[in-house]
Amino acid sequence: MTIVWFAICAIVHELGHFLVGHGLGCKVTRFQIFLSPLFSFHFPRRKDGKPSWRDTEFSIGWLPLAGLTVFDVPSNYTNLAPLSTVNPDGTAEENEGKYMGWTKDGKPVQVNQRQFLHLRPAWQRLCVSLAGVIFNLLFALLLLGILVFGAMGQKHGVWGWAELKESLLSTFQIFGYSILDASGVVSHFLGLEFSVSSVSRNIYDIYQYLYAHDFLYGLAIYSIVLFFINILPIYPLDGGRAVIESYEIVTGKRPSERLMTTLAWIGSILFIILFWILPMF
Repeated sequence: MTIVWFAICAIVHELGHFLVGHGLGCKVTRFQIFLSPLFSFHFPRRKDGKPSWRDTEFSIGWLPLAGLTVFDVPSNYTNLAPLSTVNPDGTAEENEGKYMGWTKDGKPVQVNQRQFLHLRPAWQRLCVSLAGVIFNLLFALLLLGILVFGAMGQKHGVWGWAELKESLLSTFQIFGYSILDASGVVSHFLGLEFSVSSVSRNIYDIYQYLYAHDFLYGLAIYSIVLFFINILPIYPLDGGRAVIESYEIVTGKRPSERLMTTLAWIGSILFIILFWILPMF
C-alpha cells in the first residue's frame, strides 16, 4: 500500500512542478515517476511545430524513491545562432532571445531563451520550486474534504447552510490534525518522539469515518508527509532550492555554480544520513 500511496503523491508533486513551469512558458524535457527509467513515451507532437507539453518525454522508472521534472537547458542544443528575420526592404533583423540550433540527434530547431527555467527571474523559479509541495498540501486538503463531506452526508442525510459550514470548518480542523499526524510519522521515522494524543470531541465521529476509508485517509497523510520531506531546507530538495532563490530575490545576487555543486553534495549526504542511516539506529 505504501508504494501505491507514494506513486500517487509523487505524480501529484511532480505535476505541480510541471504545470507551473509549463504555465510560465518553460519547456519540460522529461516528466518521470520513480528513478531508473523503465520505459518512456511521447504524445504526438503538434502538426504546426509550435512548442507544447507534447514535446515532453514521459517516463516511468522501477526504483520507487522519487520523481523528476527536468527542464530544458541550452546544453541540449549545439551551434546556437541568433534567428534573423528579413524585412521587405532586404535588411536583416535579429529576433531578440530567439535562436536557431540543432538538437543532439541532429534535428534543426528554433530555441527561445524564455523556455529555459534557469534563465527566468528568481521569483518565477521560486514558484516552480514550491509548486510541488503546495500541490501535495492541496491534494491532501481535497481528499480530506471529500471524506468529511461524505461523513457529514452520512450523519445528517440532508444539506443546508449549517451542514455546509460545519463540513468546511471540520475539513480545515481535520487538516490541521492531519498535519500534526504527518509530522509525527516523519519524526517517528527519524527516531524522534512526537504524536497527537487526542482529537476534539466534535470531530471524533468523523475520524471513525476516516478510519473506515483508510486508503484515502492514508493517501492524504502520505501527501503531507511528502510535503514535510521536500520542504526541508536541504539542496537540491525543493526547500533548499526555495531558500537559495529567496536569497537571490533579497540580495539580487545569484550563487555561483561551484557553490551550487557543493551544496548539492552536502545536501545529498545529509539526506542519506537523515533518511537512510539515522532510521537504522
